[in-house]
Amino acid sequence: MFPPRLKTAIQLIADNVNFKIIEVLAEKGKITWQVLLNESGATHAKTLNIQVKQLVSAGLVDRYEIGRTLEGNAGELYFDLSPWGKALAKALQESVKSL
Repeated sequence: MFPPRLKTAIQLIADNVNFKIIEVLAEKGKITWQVLLNESGATHAKTLNIQVKQLVSAGLVDRYEIGRTLEGNAGELYFDLSPWGKALAKALQESVKSL
């Protein structure tokens, strides 16, 4: 039996925007919010925000904020596949090679 975490990940990846997010991150590695918005196919920043939150919650994507100061100045957001996200993306790519 597969763990529930895997079922959740597969359900999320089945969404076109989520699939594209995973694909972009697998190809490019750590990227900024703006690059992710431009390349994900999301029609609005709000849509991308919802999708990314789901992927982070599922453990597929890691979120980084670089440059936040003690005074509260916002830093720049970066995203990358988590170690598990990278392993899952690699496993999916390898499974296609055997077809």
